[in-house]
Amino acid sequence: MKRSVLAILLLAIGFSATANAQPKKKKPCRSSLATCPDEGCGTQFDGNLNKKKNLITVTQSATLKRLTWMKKLDDPETFSQGDTREELTELGEGQEITVVAYLLVAKAELGGESCNCGLQTAAETDNHLVLVRKLPWTSFQFRWLATQPQERKYSSHVSRNQ
Repeated sequence: MKRSVLAILLLAIGFSATANAQPKKKKPCRSSLATCPDEGCGTQFDGNLNKKKNLITVTQSATLKRLTWMKKLDDPETFSQGDTREELTELGEGQEITVVAYLLVAKAELGGESCNCGLQTAAETDNHLVLVRKLPWTSFQFRWLATQPQERKYSSHVSRNQ
């Protein structure tokens, strides 16, 4: 009996130590957004996706959409990470849209994403937004969106607030 209690106690201490361990901090692959290429950088990333994420120039007027429109978007049939984005463009990727919704959470992505070259300051990272259609919300009525930092070398005229 004493051995069982001791074994359980040691397991609990081991799990507690593992849960409290700090994750290894990623090292940025560039020193600033000014030197970060549009395709981003890192060890595992999709350069074509990052180019889409880092677009700044709006070339079309925004269309008003509902969150239900996002939810109903089809999944690609043959797309794989790193492929060209034609199939995704046909499904709606890249459209300039306006969504009216409730903002549930705005989360700064300070962990270092490849589209931002692993940088980890608030000025150099994007924010992920959780939007809901109505309050009170129920499970699975939300969508993640991301905003990108706009302080890139060719966009000094654009600020985060625009």
